[in-house]
Amino acid sequence: MIATILPGSSNFHAVGYNEHKVEKGDARLLEIKNFGGLEIMGDYSAADLTEYLMEYSSRNDRIKKAQFHVAISCKGMEASEEELLDFAHRYLEEMGYGEAGQPMLIYLHTDTDNRHLHIVTSRVSPDGKKIDHNHERRRSQEVVAKLSGTTLKKESQDVIDAANQYSFKSIAQYRAILTTMGCDSYEDRDNDCLKVTKGGAVQTTIPLQSIRDAISEQYEEKNRKKQLRAILKKYRDLSADRHQLQKELKAKFGIDLVFFGKSDAPNGYFLIDHKEKKCYNGSSILKLADLLKFNAATVTMGNLEEFVSKQLQLHPKITTQELNYKLARYGAYIKRGVLYNKHTSESQPLKESVMSQINRNNRIDRAERFRPTSEAERDLICRYFKIEDSKELVRISSASSREAEAVKESVADLFANYNGSELRGRLRTEGLIIKRDGDNVFAINFNQKVIIDLKKEGYDTEKLWSKSDLSKKQTGVSASPSKNPERKSAGGRHNGPLPDSRGRRGDNREWEVGQNHNEDDPDMRPGRGY
Repeated sequence: MIATILPGSSNFHAVGYNEHKVEKGDARLLEIKNFGGLEIMGDYSAADLTEYLMEYSSRNDRIKKAQFHVAISCKGMEASEEELLDFAHRYLEEMGYGEAGQPMLIYLHTDTDNRHLHIVTSRVSPDGKKIDHNHERRRSQEVVAKLSGTTLKKESQDVIDAANQYSFKSIAQYRAILTTMGCDSYEDRDNDCLKVTKGGAVQTTIPLQSIRDAISEQYEEKNRKKQLRAILKKYRDLSADRHQLQKELKAKFGIDLVFFGKSDAPNGYFLIDHKEKKCYNGSSILKLADLLKFNAATVTMGNLEEFVSKQLQLHPKITTQELNYKLARYGAYIKRGVLYNKHTSESQPLKESVMSQINRNNRIDRAERFRPTSEAERDLICRYFKIEDSKELVRISSASSREAEAVKESVADLFANYNGSELRGRLRTEGLIIKRDGDNVFAINFNQKVIIDLKKEGYDTEKLWSKSDLSKKQTGVSASPSKNPERKSAGGRHNGPLPDSRGRRGDNREWEVGQNHNEDDPDMRPGRGY
């Protein structure tokens, strides 16, 4: 289980956000408690619920943002509604929100791959006191761990149970296996035991004799060792350093390398093959000196070009930043289409086809940071970054980011309370650009990397324009007088071709600017990672 405490507010806009989800069919109200009889009458609106929470919270006027809004989710659908609701009740009790008379709204959301609840209540207790919020997020994590039964002790025992399924030839190898699974350990020879630690404390002990008894003279299949040797050599030549090599091997093959000796000068290593559940002495596969043989000084420009080409073959979406990380061990880097070798002071432009692919990948990377959740959102952001012909390579996320959920909550509050130019102004204040694209209307926040299809989310987008705006729009007249009225959009912003991915504009523009947006800021440069 995961509990995420969401932003507080003075006007309980979380109610409008959740009720909006209910109206769309993406959520339903599971539980309403202590709302002064509203729950008994059954005839209430989002405004009624909000008004009650604000009136209830007014008994303590020192609390400026009385809303407590938390999302509780499980992995996939592994917990039933009843189990999730029971967990929520116990969580609220532990966090101090379980007193009799505490108003409570609990919604079940069904619009993501993970079943989850949203809970809205007040930080004011029934006696008018403020509910303790000191170290709230840390306490929340502790409560979740306690209620989930995933204490450090249990986690450590689970690791030990898993490690006992592996073949190993020494206590040191057994300890290396524990390390790769998240537990540290040390030998207590006075008591002939291994002490297993997690979270900085000893969680359990294992008799050393039981480990010795489990040591096996395993049969080491020659073909597998030959295969492992080939993998090590190949990815040694494609990695910037041993840390990157470790990362690549773990991600691609489930192989861990555990070095021992000095951290900056290891004298050996173990290879843990999680696929086969075996631990090897690394030198029996590839000598340490050969594994760490990085001779950057003899690298030629031809070698570097070949290296870049191989990386593009292995990782078709690799960016400039990722390439530069891998090139670093050769003392090389790419900048503005030119390949530099610091050891020889040489430089050489990359082939046009190679740089075109890298630039495309940079734009794909920037588009994917917006985590579009529909084809319409993806297509629009791909147009902005000029990768329409590669849009199939841009992942469509199965669920919105936390930043997007927070923005949706804020947008729901604004749509519930404002209209026309005032609504547009409030959205601009929130850093949102409004973009009309055919029949669709999108809200985009470039700083937070969020794009929202307002119509898909069920917002009444006609509220973005005042009555006068709407009547003029229907007659084909611009809402804002201009020498060139056909270039104006809501709020007096220009319409026209999309700006290119470097922020340059054509003669016209169709992005309504919500705030100063600098495409040259470091976070928007090609190749920047997450």
